[in-house]
Amino acid sequence: MKTQFLLDWVEIGLFVASYQAMRVVASIVTIPYPILAHGLGTAIGLAGSITVLTSDKTEKLPFLLGTILIGLSESFAASQTYLKQSDLYMTNLELMRKKLKLQYVAVMIGVTFAFGIGGFVYEYNGINGVSIFGIVLSSLELLSLACYLLVRKMKSSFTESDTQTNEKPKTAEEKAPAKIRATIKLDNEKDTKEALNYFSQSDIKANHINYILCVTFGMESITIGYNLSISPLFIFEEFQKSTSIIGLLFACGAATGTLISMFVSITPQGQAFMKSRFPSPYNLIFSLAGIAISVFVTAIPLFPIHVMGLILLMTFNDLAAIVLTEIQGSVTASNAYALVGPLGQVIRRSFNVVTAITGPLLFGAFSRLPYIVAGSCTSVWVIVLTVVIMKRMKNQKKVLKREGFSNEVMNAYDQMSFVGREILAREKSRGMFLKNNLAQLEEGEEDEDEGEEEQGVEDVNDN
Repeated sequence: MKTQFLLDWVEIGLFVASYQAMRVVASIVTIPYPILAHGLGTAIGLAGSITVLTSDKTEKLPFLLGTILIGLSESFAASQTYLKQSDLYMTNLELMRKKLKLQYVAVMIGVTFAFGIGGFVYEYNGINGVSIFGIVLSSLELLSLACYLLVRKMKSSFTESDTQTNEKPKTAEEKAPAKIRATIKLDNEKDTKEALNYFSQSDIKANHINYILCVTFGMESITIGYNLSISPLFIFEEFQKSTSIIGLLFACGAATGTLISMFVSITPQGQAFMKSRFPSPYNLIFSLAGIAISVFVTAIPLFPIHVMGLILLMTFNDLAAIVLTEIQGSVTASNAYALVGPLGQVIRRSFNVVTAITGPLLFGAFSRLPYIVAGSCTSVWVIVLTVVIMKRMKNQKKVLKREGFSNEVMNAYDQMSFVGREILAREKSRGMFLKNNLAQLEEGEEDEDEGEEEQGVEDVNDN
């Protein structure tokens, strides 16, 4: 763009920021209308690719406008919402956690494919090749959305028909509100583990941990935002490498991150390793710390070291993103996730807007300054997040201990990760653990409706 349209660094930054701003818009619309944001946004993105393909390549406006519109194709927040609100996973926390990780792995595979192919497509077919590439993928995206909606409608019709055919009189418990119907006993280790499956379908609202995790999405995006906007320029100007080589380097980084994240998140061996070495939340802290260190390595202007730092940065970024997605999805009830899930992506893309504007400016002042700023911000946030989570983990146990649960229950609790402990503490604060009958919950409803804070557990539910 600098050579084709003679844009300066400020104009390039504003252009990239406009593209990222469209992704913010798509994520915001996802909160009330996920299907509309997904379908209409992808269709507009398809129109953007067609505009770039058919326009005069010497004209600046059609190219910039078409490329900016492609940002509305952002669909990750909508896909997360579909998964989180699916009845298939609503009562099985472990299965939902696996699906959340699989979903992000699919995103990383797509990123690897795009980086690997995109550079070569541009090298040999120019912007027309990239545009055709985008048109094909956007068309496939719309087709997959149509298939999803059709399958969902068919499943809903079958379920409704089956319900009408086998309808039975509802019990008093089935007629009760969700917060009463979901009440459970907590007397032994089996109860303790099964209690986790009641959380997603409950009416428990988001608390300060959920919103801190949303901000963490933004902090995690600072390094990758600067990396994506600056590293191609850095490699081109510092090391005089071609676009195909730059695309290959990014593809290697994305592929490494994808493979390692798949291993530690999906395979039994990788899951066992992470559970024993870096259980939640230490996996998140470890990966964010890895990002901070890697971005400082990337700032070193020696090509082999820069490449090593780039690959490490993208690897730790993918690991952090997949862990963060899983934790946020696990500790947020389904109803609350309709807001919290897309909000995390809104904050993430908003930070991308900031990095897009400031990246070229910082690069113009000093080529390594964007990396230094990103590493410093991430390092500070790692410290803040560690302090907040460690304090939270101490408070979680107080919630259960003060209620006098059995040693078997407390031993099961101690073996759980941060996710399990957070869920149990919040279920207890909402009065979901009963030993006798539903009347016990009804006695405490008034207190629950006044801000989710029971006497003595303000530290657990303060927003």
